[in-house]
Amino acid sequence: MNVDEVGPLTYALEWNKTDFQWHDEGYMTYKRTENLRFVPEMSSVGENAVIYTVNASMIENFDVQKPAESKFLIKKTSIWKLMHGTEDKHLSFSWLNQMISSKEGLYTIQTGKEANRHLNFIRKWNGRQLMDLEGNVSTIRRGSVEIGPSLSKKESHFKFLKTELCGYITLILNSTKNVNGLENLRFEISSHINAFSDLDENLEANCTTSSTDPCCPSYPVVISLPHFFSLKYPAMWVSGLNPNNTIHNSFVDVEPVTGLTTMFSIHYQFNIMMNPKNYWDRVQRGVYPVFWVEDSGNCSSECDNFLLYYVKIPYFIIYSKISWVIFCLLEAFVFSNIILYFNYRKKYRLEMEEPIPLLRGKALRNYLSINYEELNKSFEQCGFEEKD
Repeated sequence: MNVDEVGPLTYALEWNKTDFQWHDEGYMTYKRTENLRFVPEMSSVGENAVIYTVNASMIENFDVQKPAESKFLIKKTSIWKLMHGTEDKHLSFSWLNQMISSKEGLYTIQTGKEANRHLNFIRKWNGRQLMDLEGNVSTIRRGSVEIGPSLSKKESHFKFLKTELCGYITLILNSTKNVNGLENLRFEISSHINAFSDLDENLEANCTTSSTDPCCPSYPVVISLPHFFSLKYPAMWVSGLNPNNTIHNSFVDVEPVTGLTTMFSIHYQFNIMMNPKNYWDRVQRGVYPVFWVEDSGNCSSECDNFLLYYVKIPYFIIYSKISWVIFCLLEAFVFSNIILYFNYRKKYRLEMEEPIPLLRGKALRNYLSINYEELNKSFEQCGFEEKD
């Protein structure tokens, strides 16, 4: 099979959190809704563009008794139908609706009141009871990518819930990056681990008992990195793949003091697993790509202001040599002015408190006679000229 990319197609996803309820046990619940809209000015083609893609409905509902035209593995459809589907779910492959399965999701998370390391730890999601707070909390699962506990360079994993995938994404610490003057920890997906994991080990068992669970798709969906990047053994039966680390890998930059995510770019690809025994022998067994997604974002203006006033400025004051020199000079100036001020006040107070002598009787006559004598002497020293 030869594949060609069509796109990019840009959709804006808005999260709205409502119905906040705070509990005494150190956790809170809230409801999150999502609104998805197509952004034509940032897309190469419109939603009405026609493309060829895998006929997923045939894969799910294959029946040898149906007409031959329903057995085509590749079908022609519009992007809108591919992403949004039709009213009859068996006649379309609504990938985007599968991605937004977390609509009206109910979350229960730790607030971090008892300990900062538990901040945004996910306890329950849409009725699913998740892992308790135990073991190595440095790899605990965040309820979302945007916020979490403080980190250090000793942290090796970054794991968060990706509700669109009904599972977790795990990244490994790779390097440090300078983001707006602050050192950030960069986590990336590694080929040494399974970056995409289910919510729990019993997901398959849960899906057999609950067909209405949005995390139990009826299609044989497999998640990977775009173009099967980082796989040791790529899909050799599919040509046209060009895995590239720059555009296909994923990363998350985290400011370690606050635990805030300043920038992220998550890439994942939806694939279909084909089994020739269920269809025909001419189709080779394997995983076939359908489309891949870039989910990216960065710090908002409120986030930037918070980091500026509570992290960047305090760090500059504490660690900058120039700031320390200025601080010492200001301290010496203020201290010297305080000393001069108190010395001046002391001298002025002494002058004001010095008593004026009171002269009476003989002392007063003696003082006046002395002054008269001095006055007469001053007159004798003066010369006068007579003018006609």
